[in-house]
Amino acid sequence: ALHPPEQLINQMVDNSSHSSLGRTKLSGTNDADDHRILLRRLKDEVEDEKTFSDLCRLFVANVPKCMKTIDAMIENCDWTNLRGVLHNLKGTMQVFNLNCKTAILMNELCREKITKANSNSTILREKDTSTISRLEELATQLRSDLESVLIECRKVLTL
Repeated sequence: ALHPPEQLINQMVDNSSHSSLGRTKLSGTNDADDHRILLRRLKDEVEDEKTFSDLCRLFVANVPKCMKTIDAMIENCDWTNLRGVLHNLKGTMQVFNLNCKTAILMNELCREKITKANSNSTILREKDTSTISRLEELATQLRSDLESVLIECRKVLTL
């Protein structure tokens, strides 16, 4: 069963016309093919090989560090800072025309936790195994979603 924020976000994302929020899978493709196509689109959009390579270089340099930071923040129940990291990652994903649904959902779960805490730092840092488990699950999905893009970006950099 989906958590209430997940139901709302799924509905918002599924109805969104913004491609990086609710981008549907390209028909007849697997994720790696899908990401190759999206990278080609980005390359066409920037119309400059150096800029495209720089974007790929930044993605490869920053996304793995970002995922490690996300893992540490989940472990430490640092919901406020986790929201900031997810917000920045979402921006990076949008540049690459990637589906941001998982990052948006993680951000919303953190926001919900912060709102419930009502500025009480004891409650805010309290170990909530349900929230932690769900965020860990979503972080695994996010990592999986980003891995094929990392592979494709590394290929661009070795050409």
